[in-house]
Amino acid sequence: IIYNRIIGLRMVQGEYAMGEITLQGLRTFARSLHGMELQTKARGMRFRFYVEDHGFTYVPMTTQEPRTQNNKNIEAVLERYKQGKKSLRPGDYADISVCASYLLVVIERYVNR
Repeated sequence: IIYNRIIGLRMVQGEYAMGEITLQGLRTFARSLHGMELQTKARGMRFRFYVEDHGFTYVPMTTQEPRTQNNKNIEAVLERYKQGKKSLRPGDYADISVCASYLLVVIERYVNR
């Protein structure tokens, strides 16, 4: 298996396949979004995004009150995303994360890069 870090693809027997999402891979990609203003899909809420050592921080433009999501919780969302139908619907993660709508924006950008 040859791994191309720039575009995140694995070459398996001459064919390219999207690599599985990992916390480390998502965090590495997320650094390119650090400090950016993003927008949720479901409600169009704008927020500023930050990558911290402990996880991610989301600052909604409406309240300016930071919401943090630790790495363990991010990983739980990623596991459900990988095990399920790769849903980008926040409601599918409501029982494990109150920040799913923000995190799903980052996941979607990672997958579509």
